[in-house]
Amino acid sequence: MSVRLPNKAYFDGLLPALQELTRDWAERECTSFDDAVRRAAGEDTDDGSIWDMPAIDSKRCVSLLTELEGLLGSGCSIPVSVIKAGGYASVDDLIAKLLPKIRERCTDVAKPGLASAGIPSAPSTPTSRVLP
Repeated sequence: MSVRLPNKAYFDGLLPALQELTRDWAERECTSFDDAVRRAAGEDTDDGSIWDMPAIDSKRCVSLLTELEGLLGSGCSIPVSVIKAGGYASVDDLIAKLLPKIRERCTDVAKPGLASAGIPSAPSTPTSRVLP
């Protein structure tokens, strides 16, 4: 199975939206019920657990990849190998480590046949001409 990702310039243009989507996803998918209740009550969400668990489990990140693929465009396929085994300590850690790994796999220039990979530009010449 080939990996289809957009070019780096297109990825860079979408970076703020990718970061926002990642933060929204983490807020929605990685907050435990207990933390949500504590946060709503204005209490501290750090319960000092004896378990050393990542804030964001690597298995949960697979669902994030599908959402990122949707934003990157039709035909985009991000391999799960970009996810760090063991998870991430925080949303900032996730963004700092995952998005650059995805960008590394992007091409330097647009590839022919991958329509969603290039940043759309205006045609240099009119597509139709009106004759007198």
